[in-house]
Amino acid sequence: MNLTSLSQIFKKISIPILGAVIILSLFFLIWLRQHAQQQNVPPQTKIAPPAIVQTPLIEKSGSLRINQNISQTQEKVPPVLVFQWNDKPLNKNRAIQIASNFGIPQEPQTAQDAILGETYRWNLPEISLSIDRFRLNYKKTSPLKTPIAYSVRKIFTEEDLEQTIRVFLKQKGLLEDTVEINAEKISYYKNTPSAAPQKVSDISQADKINVLVTLKLGQYPLLDHNADQMLASLTITKEGEVTALSVRLIPELQPLEKYPVKSVDEAVKEILAGGGVIAGFKPSEPIQGEGETQIIRVSSLSITKVNLGYYLPIPEQAFLQPVYVFIGNVVTEDKKGGEISMILPAIKSQFLTNPKP
Repeated sequence: MNLTSLSQIFKKISIPILGAVIILSLFFLIWLRQHAQQQNVPPQTKIAPPAIVQTPLIEKSGSLRINQNISQTQEKVPPVLVFQWNDKPLNKNRAIQIASNFGIPQEPQTAQDAILGETYRWNLPEISLSIDRFRLNYKKTSPLKTPIAYSVRKIFTEEDLEQTIRVFLKQKGLLEDTVEINAEKISYYKNTPSAAPQKVSDISQADKINVLVTLKLGQYPLLDHNADQMLASLTITKEGEVTALSVRLIPELQPLEKYPVKSVDEAVKEILAGGGVIAGFKPSEPIQGEGETQIIRVSSLSITKVNLGYYLPIPEQAFLQPVYVFIGNVVTEDKKGGEISMILPAIKSQFLTNPKP
């Protein structure tokens, strides 16, 4: 075969190959454009910003400093899913249904509270249970003839601990499929014959375990109205029996749309411009005259970290949406210290009906 023959063969096959490459390139460009359009489709519904609860008697003033690592964060945050509440009102029938999951067949004692609404209590010889529209509290007060809260296995590792909590909350109807848990703060205790339980450092030595738990939607934690992420606390024996539980009740959540959120840099600029609401304050020492009407004036505030989470307002609004939580240290005008949490709506202003909280 000579060079002329090879040239003719190449000409015959090159045209179809070139055509195929062009067609494939066109299809790829069309797909890329459609995919980009889908990624940038703006949400169809404007929503009201969360009604963030201001911590009473805290006055934000004085200097504000942001940690340099936070203030120089430029990366964009991907759109975040907003959920619609599908809250079941707490009534006597629902409270009795929840109590039946704990093996309680009796009728509750009822009381009326201005904020919590109707509350329900069971004080039995072996266990106590209280339920209001926001929280459930359970405690085993004496040994049960037939334990009702055992896990499927004994607890040997922290993975066993999380699995025990997950199974228990689901069995009691307190954990939706969309919500995950994460054991954050764990303390181990060993029983002693006469004194109070002794704190130990290892799970293998423990007889009981105290644990604080975050509840999460995807990668973002749920936050209470005071910016607290620890929405459940449990005491669990080494055998896997839950002897005490306090948990924030989460209503059913219906996914709505993904909304563009501010970058950390944009959120920092808003905080520096005076935005945000002080939602939580933990003094480093007891406040003199606590419980009395007094104003705590902050003379300096240093923000050390920022997180993105979902804000659980009181009372519930129509939507569950993301917020930025700025956490830092404060010094009051009387030279006392403490930790403060500030909340800022995270959704970009053009998608809110009223941008300021």
